[in-house]
Amino acid sequence: MKKRMFLQGIATALLCLVMAVPALAADQEEITRRLQGTWYDVQDPAITLQVDGDMLTGGTIGKAPIETIYNVAGGDATFGAGLMLGTGRSQELKEVRFGAVNLTRNGSRKHTYLFLDGAVYRTTREPYYNESVQGIYLGMAQKDAAEVLGGPGKQVPQKYPGTYPEYEYRGLGIRFTVQDGMIISITLFNPDGRTCPSHFENSGLNCNDPLSAYAAKYGLQDAAADHANAIGGREYLWFNMDGSNTVTLSLQGDGEEDGESLPAAVG
Repeated sequence: MKKRMFLQGIATALLCLVMAVPALAADQEEITRRLQGTWYDVQDPAITLQVDGDMLTGGTIGKAPIETIYNVAGGDATFGAGLMLGTGRSQELKEVRFGAVNLTRNGSRKHTYLFLDGAVYRTTREPYYNESVQGIYLGMAQKDAAEVLGGPGKQVPQKYPGTYPEYEYRGLGIRFTVQDGMIISITLFNPDGRTCPSHFENSGLNCNDPLSAYAAKYGLQDAAADHANAIGGREYLWFNMDGSNTVTLSLQGDGEEDGESLPAAVG
């Protein structure tokens, strides 16, 4: 069960309520403040989105003001919401999908992503990552991973509704999960039930290594399979030692790392 909980964690955070409930003014002001600056498209960093005050410019948006942020659901820094943009025409608004991962109050740039109108943006031109596998990493564009691994991989049938698509490279013992074309988790597994062909490139560990080895390499105080294990840089390991011996590198932890909270949204 825990194995699948993290796969649904970000998905759940980015779901909106059925009824459109505007955020409190304080929520919208704080979220807008955190969005300020230049964002880079994960698929092509030459494409940028500029946020200046309430105005969005670039990306898939063109140019439009933020009118209303509503249905804020999730935590302080990782959440989903609805967004209404102005169109320049009187009384006309455009509704777009909107969410964020690690949009912190303190302005950290580690694995901070903006999901907007089907595109994903990050706060740095060059990607940030801590750990990698076979040259792929969290926050990498799926198309770039396909080039590195020699193909798109085989899509894994979804066993649980509402989860994001997974792609498998069985010969390498790798699966990764994708949201809007970006990798949000990478799993190592035993394709033959015995050997683990791939390993984490920073630590050198694979899915057959014991928890004690992970604790030693990453300095984990309480390495366990029943919770997210933070390895630094807003990256987490999830262990499944029930016989399948899988280890998943994920953006999803147990909760908000900075411990802050926005005022509760109405609804």
